[in-house]
Amino acid sequence: MKPSLPKYLYLAQKIRQEIVTGNFPAGGQIPTEEAFVKQYKFSRETVRKALSQIEREGLIRREQGLGSFVNQLQPGAVAFHFLEAATRSEKKEAYRVIRQEVEPATLEYAEALKVVPGSLILHVAQVKIFRGAPVSYVERHLPLSFCPKLAQEDLSIKSAHEILSETVKAPPTRAVMEIEARALSAEEAQWLECPTETPVIIINRVSYTAPNQPAVMYRGIFRDRYSMEIELDIQSKSKGKK
Repeated sequence: MKPSLPKYLYLAQKIRQEIVTGNFPAGGQIPTEEAFVKQYKFSRETVRKALSQIEREGLIRREQGLGSFVNQLQPGAVAFHFLEAATRSEKKEAYRVIRQEVEPATLEYAEALKVVPGSLILHVAQVKIFRGAPVSYVERHLPLSFCPKLAQEDLSIKSAHEILSETVKAPPTRAVMEIEARALSAEEAQWLECPTETPVIIINRVSYTAPNQPAVMYRGIFRDRYSMEIELDIQSKSKGKK
């Protein structure tokens, strides 16, 4: 059964996209509660929950008797994209799906992703198979509202990275990454079908959208080597110069 996104999270996602893309500019006032009620046919309580969610993320401030205003985003921030290794051209890449589940946010993940405890988050994990052998394990935790499509796609033929790149309208403007090399645990060795204690590269990363909202928690386990490219979102950069 396909997960259903709660109405307030759906509306929060819409407002977030309008802010990040500049349709609701920094310092400007966003539509009133009544305007959102009329536009989306949601209850006032649903609209208030959505605005409270956006306020917790630091995107807006609500002033008594005046309305809600967009906070100043990161000055000069430019979005970027992570690029995966270009192996698809060889047509020998596939994925084994380990996890693709919608679950309530525990206190740990709620704090890390700045969401309400119990709100829906998505946990996806894939093993990449290249030329018949597992080469990496990658898992992600993210708010369901950030990319609902990811909960429904066939992850055996596409990477989560591809779907996020194609779908998300608020790419990262900052990321914090930790790299380590160590031996595999017994569970990790099963995923990659190699002996326990095999040395691997571990990547832990949190990506943020403007102004400082955690979007995706990422963990990758790579055999032999890891490479990464980053490409600026030229459209966002050009838009910022107008």
